[in-house]
Amino acid sequence: MHASTCSQLCSIPHKAHEFFHVNPCSRWQLWQFRHFSNSQNPCSQFASSLRHIMNECENPLIANAAQNKLKNINKESQRKRKAKATSRSLKEKSKRQRLKQKVLLESHLTAQLEATSNEKLALNQTHLQFIKQNGPIISNETSDGVSKEQDTSNESDDESDDGYKTPTPISQYSSGDSFTENEKIIITNIPSNLLQLGSLESDLCINNVNISAKFRAYINEAISHANTDGLYVESNTHEILSLSSILVLIPNSYSTKMVEIFGLQVLASIHHEYTPTLSISLDTEIECIYRNVIKTCLKVSRSNAIDLLCTNLANRNELRNNFGFLMLDLIRTLPIDKIRNEPSELTLITNYLDRIMKDAFHNPDKYIAQWPNTALTESRIRKLDGSRTKQPDFVVTMKYQSQTTNIIYVGEVSGPSEKNSVYKNCLDLIRIGVFMKDCIDSAISRGAEIKILGFQCIAYKVDFYILDLISEGLYTMNHIAQISIPETIKDLFIFIEELHVLLNIRNILLESYDIFIDKLENPGSAQLELKSSFKKNTLDTPEFNRLVSKTRCVKRECPFWFGRY
Repeated sequence: MHASTCSQLCSIPHKAHEFFHVNPCSRWQLWQFRHFSNSQNPCSQFASSLRHIMNECENPLIANAAQNKLKNINKESQRKRKAKATSRSLKEKSKRQRLKQKVLLESHLTAQLEATSNEKLALNQTHLQFIKQNGPIISNETSDGVSKEQDTSNESDDESDDGYKTPTPISQYSSGDSFTENEKIIITNIPSNLLQLGSLESDLCINNVNISAKFRAYINEAISHANTDGLYVESNTHEILSLSSILVLIPNSYSTKMVEIFGLQVLASIHHEYTPTLSISLDTEIECIYRNVIKTCLKVSRSNAIDLLCTNLANRNELRNNFGFLMLDLIRTLPIDKIRNEPSELTLITNYLDRIMKDAFHNPDKYIAQWPNTALTESRIRKLDGSRTKQPDFVVTMKYQSQTTNIIYVGEVSGPSEKNSVYKNCLDLIRIGVFMKDCIDSAISRGAEIKILGFQCIAYKVDFYILDLISEGLYTMNHIAQISIPETIKDLFIFIEELHVLLNIRNILLESYDIFIDKLENPGSAQLELKSSFKKNTLDTPEFNRLVSKTRCVKRECPFWFGRY
């Protein structure tokens, strides 16, 4: 038995004297206890002496006492042995579990490594086959063998020519990407069902121009370009969205291929025909009240301006429906002078953008404005980039039977630090278009002929879009207007002039809600059979992964003005 157990069971001399004080015995038995107290294994000696007492002692009381003491020693010894055995068993079990987890982790990492190697091998084989069939890709090189594109990669972006060179992104790209920066993307398997052939009876014509036929030709050109040169996010945003039957109409931001096929006048006529007019304006008297409040805040004090606006809100109910509470919130929270530090995307949302979106597009009894962290139910696309999830930053969801149901408004946000990231901003625009298309397809499936709204916020600028299905396989994504988010109290003067944009966007949202909620409450009404036949499938995930380049090139021309305002 362990020495600690011996000391716990019996401090030998003391225990022996105590035992024989209660149970008198002969001197030689007391000598036995003194003798084993100095031995190397006192506990076993104590047990041996107890057995000797049980056998030799004539006094039954002493013999019984010795027997009881011996039983207690045996029980304690058995308990300690069981505890040690249990502890040993648990340690061995834990060791086996750790070993099993290690083996599983090693096998998982090995499988991932093999899959990555196989993917790179397949890509290299495809590239080699393309070179054998079409010849090598020749780049413009200087006499010393260095690419001209690399030589000029660090030049200033402020060039006077018409070709805009996108600024260099801050982050460096991983060397483990499947595509290098100067490598062309090879697309070899565009689905044949994407080709648009023939003329249809339901073609859309504007001013005697067959818009549907031109759009089919544009899609075919996009497919051809994808098969030959590849489609890049920065340069071919319009073409990528056209493969999902979306025609992007942003004045002064059309791609070269769009202008070649449609012509600027035709594109302008389509945009004018299907973009809602901003007919609602802010009442001039209300505008004067807001301007007086801002002047009071700048010249007198913030508290006086708050008191003045609260008095007007209490006396004039029309201010409540014309962003009176929004102005009060902005007067309370915005700084007088601009903060030099650029806010993060989260700070931009929480301190600036959220209060505007909530006041303009949140009605707790009808539709709910949210910043979600889950994927859209309507959307079936996967993430376009490994760093992004398949969800918009902002949604407005209808409220029906105490639950949020269909989405009628989506938005994407980029912070000031990403203002010059052309790749990310173009990618966000693609995401907005696909999200809006999925939402309108879901609404049409329920019999609701509505329009879907979207916005893209880049730093302190917000662009609004509207998407509609106007003909078979033709979704128009039209730019409506742009507003500026106020950074300071002084910026509120400009913001007041743009409040009519929010009033009109809110009115469009309310119209879509009224139509949709009527269909949900009366599902037996007539369905949109013709409109349903107009729908086209969104480009599915594998095709998107092939058509959307994973590379970011600082020299690719971009038709949009990201980072230039």
